[in-house]
Amino acid sequence: MDNGTATRHPDVDHEALIDDIYAAGLGEQRWEAVLHSLRRNMGVRLVNLLTLDAGSPWLAPIAVAGDDDAWTASALQSYGTEFYRHDPALPIMHNWEVGHWLEDVHVFSPKQQARDIFQQEFMRVRGMEHWSALKLYQSGQRSAFVSFMGEWNAPPLTDAQRRTIAQLGKHLSRASQIGTRIQQLAAKALLAESMLEALDSPVFLLDADRQILSCNVAARTLMANQPTRLRVVHGRLMPGGCSDAAQWQAACISGLLSLQPTSTTGSEASALHFSVIPLPPNTQLARTWQRPLTLLTTCAVRSPAERMRRLLLVYGLSEAEACLCVLMCCDGLTPQECADRRQVSVFTVRAQIKSIYAKIGLQRHGDLVRLILSL
Repeated sequence: MDNGTATRHPDVDHEALIDDIYAAGLGEQRWEAVLHSLRRNMGVRLVNLLTLDAGSPWLAPIAVAGDDDAWTASALQSYGTEFYRHDPALPIMHNWEVGHWLEDVHVFSPKQQARDIFQQEFMRVRGMEHWSALKLYQSGQRSAFVSFMGEWNAPPLTDAQRRTIAQLGKHLSRASQIGTRIQQLAAKALLAESMLEALDSPVFLLDADRQILSCNVAARTLMANQPTRLRVVHGRLMPGGCSDAAQWQAACISGLLSLQPTSTTGSEASALHFSVIPLPPNTQLARTWQRPLTLLTTCAVRSPAERMRRLLLVYGLSEAEACLCVLMCCDGLTPQECADRRQVSVFTVRAQIKSIYAKIGLQRHGDLVRLILSL
């Protein structure tokens, strides 16, 4: 255990610490390193960076820093398994305003603290006396806090220290929200990639600016083999012959992108044809990313099973609905013929057709046929 808690050091190196805070938010630095710096400079024993969801009964730690790793791990486990039930701050944390401080000495009298289970059986047993917490931000149902716990018989934080922490708290707030956003984007990319990897042919998932949000192995292989026609500039797809906005818009309207050969030999000798498929906003991928998306996939004669798999993965159709799409759009069967083929009532087929249109976001049969044939 170090002696960093013995003396207070209010002269924090703001510039270096702020750099570390944003590096932690971007994932280039460990949050624990930032909190250890705060702990040493404030002369406290434990610093926590925490989040709280409205429907959760306990605080979730983003990072925790104490003056002894084994002691810190033991305290964290004890809090998470038992003492969160007695934390006096939890019932009122949702009501704090951003930038508000809460300190035990301002909320509880000495007599109340002497009877408080959290104070007596959690903090004092572990050699801690005072606690303070600052609300960093509120985003929907989620809020974040930074808390400080001092050693036994140590004085509470001074006004100067609270002002310093409040100044740094603005950066902690921004950086932790950046970190949360990056984690959300990474999770979305992982979901999209796992869905697209199930498809054998090259598939690209693009946003409105043609940024490649995700693509499967086949697409990455195609880009490596076709660097001229499938150029990528700062993550943005800039196909040869379709690099400006007007050309791309025309491809989106027609639903077809053709990249002509750039040489008479080698891998770029033949034309490349792609289907350009805007994803309706209620599809699973569009709901995940919450933005307009376009699916770019190579045109080829595909088996009914391949088309069905794309409908299952991209549009979230049931197996029966995907099968019905193929029968109507590829085989040209009427609803009654589909019902006879599948040995179900025509009312069942019509109910499934209604569900298909709702899930895919289309209204006309012709649009559905064009979509299915482009998959």
